[in-house]
Amino acid sequence: MFSELLVKSDERQSFLIALALVALARAQAAFAFTYSVDDYRVFVQGFQWVAPRLLDEGRFGTYWLSQIFDVIGYDPMRAPLITVVASVFLSVWAANAVLRLWSNELPTAIRTMLLVIIAAHPYTTEIITFRNIAIYHILAFALAAVAILVSHLSPGRLLVSALLFALSLTFYQVPLNYLSIFICFDLALRVIRRSLNGDDVPLAYSLWDRSFYARLVTFVAGFAVYVVCLKIATHGLPPHPFSIPISLGEMPERLRTWGVKLLIGHFLTGTIYGNQMVPKAILLIPLLMVGATVFELFRRPTTQLSNSVLAGAVILVTPAVAGLAMLGIPLFFTIIWLPSRVLADMGVVWAGVIVVALLVRDLIPLKVYTLVISVIVFSFVAQDNQILIDQLRVGVRDHNLAVRLVSRLEEQPNFADMKTLAGAGRRSDAGVPIPTATHGFNDSNWEYQWAVSPMIAELTGIPLRAPYQPELSDTEAYCKGRAPWPAPGSVIIRGPLAIVCL
Repeated sequence: MFSELLVKSDERQSFLIALALVALARAQAAFAFTYSVDDYRVFVQGFQWVAPRLLDEGRFGTYWLSQIFDVIGYDPMRAPLITVVASVFLSVWAANAVLRLWSNELPTAIRTMLLVIIAAHPYTTEIITFRNIAIYHILAFALAAVAILVSHLSPGRLLVSALLFALSLTFYQVPLNYLSIFICFDLALRVIRRSLNGDDVPLAYSLWDRSFYARLVTFVAGFAVYVVCLKIATHGLPPHPFSIPISLGEMPERLRTWGVKLLIGHFLTGTIYGNQMVPKAILLIPLLMVGATVFELFRRPTTQLSNSVLAGAVILVTPAVAGLAMLGIPLFFTIIWLPSRVLADMGVVWAGVIVVALLVRDLIPLKVYTLVISVIVFSFVAQDNQILIDQLRVGVRDHNLAVRLVSRLEEQPNFADMKTLAGAGRRSDAGVPIPTATHGFNDSNWEYQWAVSPMIAELTGIPLRAPYQPELSDTEAYCKGRAPWPAPGSVIIRGPLAIVCL
């Protein structure tokens, strides 16, 4: 069982080169000491502040593991190098597991690039900027990959694989989408092979492979175990606002509206978050590959028409189904909250489309695919670098503004009375906008009133608590209609409350 977890000799070269490329994409995250909006509270208040929220969101395994980390002296916030190294290694290792189970026919160069596409899609980079939680996110993916690798229909191994998958969901629920996408393409590839080659297919990649059905059972049983544990752990607690489902009658309409809108935004326009995180020219490549795959399929002289029609339908439908699997259960909650870190498995969709294209390829030279895929890889590595640089830019602007504001506050005669700080409005980036800034990602701490006091406390050492709701209301009332910073009167201290109008 444990031998399945090792990188095989014929995978080693692609694995090592992919490690180097993903490290190139992410290495600067280990040394750029800026933090996301959640991180400053962890610095000031410790990880305990997030414990009730973790339980509320069903990530109780994260809390238990954080307690173990405390015992052994590992603080993810202050050991970013460990987190980045783990993310590079485990993300490539998990991608290697996916490709191994999909195909054994990939050339080394293409296999290397597919590993990078899965592990370093720009959506995967956001979670690295959340330093307090990133390690739990990547461990969840790794555990899910372990679960599918060790799965087997024997009762003992099936129990182990189901429990491992359930455990991964207690760290983060994203592996549910990850395995859903994997299974979509795993099934599609087996059907296409059957349509093209009849029974002349290796057993491990056929519809008669018992391990395929073991992975299906692992997925269902593991999710069932997690749901039971979730019900027990959250018994008596009110449901989290982001986890209240819509009614069954509303689901078809949600699919027709939001489902289609999100698929178009993520796979066609790329502007779902208000910016172009993946360039439009790169987004066009998977669409062209689907078209080329259908063209190649019907040009194959040895395939019966009925089999070609079946395979063609699978080729066209699978990316859409996998895209919906990527969006996952949150698509059917009353509040749709799908930041890019929740969709870190998008690279699996891209890789699946490419593997299908390579399986059907007959006329188009392999060198053409190699060149096109290399362009995707270069773009992804560049985008990852730019995302991390943009986070540094956001942090520098936040820090500079914080220092300027504290200098102005120190001129107030009652500065010593200041115990908290609240802001109204938002910091202006109109002059030089941050290209990858979106809500909840690479955005300013000044956007969130609860994030400002911990940030200033960390930057200056001044002890500040979070503002209470009445103080936030007082801040809004004071700043209404007032000229924003740096105008006179845009900063004032009233009792324990420092007010900043942005």
